[in-house]
This record gives sequence, C-alpha cells and structure tokens, in this order.
Amino acid sequence: VTLAAGLDSGKIKPDWEFMDDGPLKLGTSTVNTWDGKHWGKQNLAQLLQKSNNIGAAKLALEIGRDTLRSYFFDFGFGSRLGIDLEGEEAGLVKKLKDWRDVDLANAGFGQGVGVTDLQMVSAYAAIANGGVLMKPHVVERLVDRNGRQVNFSPEPIRRVISPETSEVLVELLRSAV
Repeated sequence: VTLAAGLDSGKIKPDWEFMDDGPLKLGTSTVNTWDGKHWGKQNLAQLLQKSNNIGAAKLALEIGRDTLRSYFFDFGFGSRLGIDLEGEEAGLVKKLKDWRDVDLANAGFGQGVGVTDLQMVSAYAAIANGGVLMKPHVVERLVDRNGRQVNFSPEPIRRVISPETSEVLVELLRSAV
C-alpha cells in the first residue's frame, strides 16, 4: 500500500531507489531492518524482496503523512468494508495530529496501523483488480429448497489507484516472489 501511494500520487517513479546503509535515525528513535542486514543501493523490487523496513520508512517519509494516510483510508483501512457477516472491525489509523516522523516511517512498513485480515486481502485484491476496491462477500448466492436463487454480484466500492499503478505494482510483487 505504501508503494501504491508513492507511485499513484506521483511522489515517486517506478525507478525510485534508496540507500540502505544502516539504521535510520529519526530524532530519538531508530528504524532498522528486520534482520539487521543492510544492502546498500536498492530499488522498489528489492525493497519488496527483502521486506526492507529502511526502504519502506524512507518511502513513507518521501510520500508524507497526509498522502500516505489518505491512501490507507482509500484502501479501506480504518473503516468497515461492509462484508456480509457480523462483527467486522474497522481497524485503526491514527489521527493526523498523532503522526510524528517515526510514526510515519513505521506506518510505511505496516507498524502503528491496525488493519484486519479482510482489509489486507481486499487491498491486495484491489491492486490485482486494476486498482478497484470491491465490497467483500462471503456468499456468492443463496438457493432455497425450491431452487429460487438470490445472487450477490461483485460490487465496486471505489477506485483506489490507477490501472497503470496497479500494473506496475503487480509486476513488482511478481518480481518479489
């Protein structure tokens, strides 16, 4: 989602690179890679391949809190998606006034933002679906004992990224695997 925000907003281009030459200091806080290894000059595909917190943090800082937070909401984080089951949770996205630089950096790699499994699956589906977030359904159709059916058709919620951004992200995700 961070890459989607950066690319779709035009804050970065697909050839964006960053330097991973050690832990990132932000005031009194430090962001490090999950395994403590550092890889030098890296691109977006390598960021994904290595799950590089330094790159994601630098990307989030470049995107900015307003833009990243806006894309989180667009992808359905912080709100219910309207699935046809009881008990759906909204997740948690901090208020803008609570986002310090370290919060923004951490949000870039998924910490400090509370998303549900359904929201994450829906976000990936939107990326794969040309950039359109769909209303999730558990049931495709209901059939009564007389054979009468009620069908539930796919229902778009909104476009979250352009088809072009979706295409770039799909290729980046493929290359990460």
